[in-house]
Amino acid sequence: GITCGPRGNLYCFRCGDVVYHEIIDRIQFSTEIYYKFPFLSCGKETDPIQPVMEPSAFVVINDQLFWPGMVVSYPSKASPILLQAARSCLKRSRIFEGELGCPGSAQWGKLASELAVFQSQRHKSERWKIQTPVGIYNLGNTCFMNCVLQCLLHCVPLQCHFLQRHAHPHVSCEMLRTCRMHQQHSTSSAGIIDNAPATANNTDGQHCIACEIDRLFLETFGRVCGIDVLLAVSNDGPVASSVQKAASCSPTDATPSALKQMIEANAPVASGSRPFLMTSDKIGWPIIPSRLLTAAWKCGSMNHLAGYEQQDAHEFLQAFLDTMGKHENDFFSRAKLSSRSGSLLEENKLLMNTDMNNNEPYTENIVKTTFEGCLRSVLICEVCGCRRSQMEPFINVSLPIFKERDRLNHSTLPIISSSLSADVNTKNTVSSTISTRTRYSKISLQMCLEQFTSPEKLADSVHCHWCDKKTATQKQHTFAKLPKILCLHLKRFDARANKKINDPVTFPINGLDMGPHLPHWREVLNTSTEKDDQSPERVGAPSPQLLYDLFGVINHTGTLHQGHYVAIVKVNNHWYNCNDSFISYAGETIEESDVNAAYMLFYTRRGNNGRTED
Repeated sequence: GITCGPRGNLYCFRCGDVVYHEIIDRIQFSTEIYYKFPFLSCGKETDPIQPVMEPSAFVVINDQLFWPGMVVSYPSKASPILLQAARSCLKRSRIFEGELGCPGSAQWGKLASELAVFQSQRHKSERWKIQTPVGIYNLGNTCFMNCVLQCLLHCVPLQCHFLQRHAHPHVSCEMLRTCRMHQQHSTSSAGIIDNAPATANNTDGQHCIACEIDRLFLETFGRVCGIDVLLAVSNDGPVASSVQKAASCSPTDATPSALKQMIEANAPVASGSRPFLMTSDKIGWPIIPSRLLTAAWKCGSMNHLAGYEQQDAHEFLQAFLDTMGKHENDFFSRAKLSSRSGSLLEENKLLMNTDMNNNEPYTENIVKTTFEGCLRSVLICEVCGCRRSQMEPFINVSLPIFKERDRLNHSTLPIISSSLSADVNTKNTVSSTISTRTRYSKISLQMCLEQFTSPEKLADSVHCHWCDKKTATQKQHTFAKLPKILCLHLKRFDARANKKINDPVTFPINGLDMGPHLPHWREVLNTSTEKDDQSPERVGAPSPQLLYDLFGVINHTGTLHQGHYVAIVKVNNHWYNCNDSFISYAGETIEESDVNAAYMLFYTRRGNNGRTED
């Protein structure tokens, strides 16, 4: 028999003695990994102990039929590198949960023990949350990156993903990537051609954007609590140390790593400690994002942002989230291949014959589940009314400002969907809006959304399969699926006029209702200009309330060709101005003067219980 309790021992019914065996620890470890971190699990089929129900497994003793119940398979079939990665992830989880008495806690280092004690004194629901923002050093015209990172660092679903679920531990990912690179090098040295496709936009596999944002979350968390969390949860083994050493190498003095060394050399050092060793007087120190910047420069889908020229924050966000999502899939793929413990040629065949982007139950792509929504694009023939639709996924939505400004400046033009605007103002009231004196020419976010989801006549005729000829066609976008985090981009850079649009745009802080922009309530039934056919009330019941609350704003000051980005983030119902390495308190609300230059807006969806979704 097996005794109950956290340890679990083998009990002999004949002699009444309790015997410890390593297989019990393996069972406990395998089960915990399977339910906590299924992406690093080999599955039930490789567990050390398996139930057996085949007739051949039943034995006869003294003319009686017995079922042995369980059959022990020892040792485990799991890949050693996968087991090492899983142990590292489990250790990190136990440290963050403050499990001081768990197996193996006696071998933790000083920093890990301090972090575990600190976490054990906090409420369980607050252990993974970053309580206040921390500055980020500008490494040379990198304000566009810093403001985006501030908004992502204080995105609650991302904090939950990296600091509570530990769904992409950088140490485990580095182990799998290093092992994979070593296998490819050994295969090429032996004269065997590796036909496996290269990982997404990362030909050498040495850099992972998801790993770097995970490190950034840990470093930010450590700067808030005063403990070097990054060092506390990292392994000091040969795999991790070699990867860190290789990543910190710098061929020239102009690299981000050299900038980091220069900043650290000029930083004040506490007595008896080395630079940036976390102590109580280091709480709130800015972060140096040199590793993340280096990884972004060397990734194929982001190398167009390399260099110290000024870049667009919206372009960086789009490329960053796309690359992070692809690297998340690469991590799941490597873990899946390691669980099979096959040869490299077998893994290559599996990679070439399997769609690695399909999400199995244990793979959760945080970009897809958090930021990705879906637009419904409809083409409507003005002659016969034939409708053709398709779905277009999006990570952020760009809202044109110049169209709305031109419409407001010409009073002769009709206001599109005025009935919808009245419906939004009366039925779905906004809980709080930035205080301002309204003018006729004032642009609001609701107006931009109405303009975006209104039908627009295409300049060129489109072939209609029903009319069998090219006809005048209208196109309309509506929101078929809304994400947890809604990123709205205000198109202030007008390339046609070669200037920036500086008109202020008002937007709600709480209670942005996206329900009226769903297809059932927004799509026109035909191209008629009569109000009865154009009105949303014609489709029946009022639209549902899908409310969003603002938690991040990116402001841009300057011109089309040069300027500066500043972020404003909401943490624990308080707003903070994040200007690179400088953080200032803005108060419980933000004023109009703080967001006159709003360029990007980050909204989080409110749950049915009125609280923000994790």
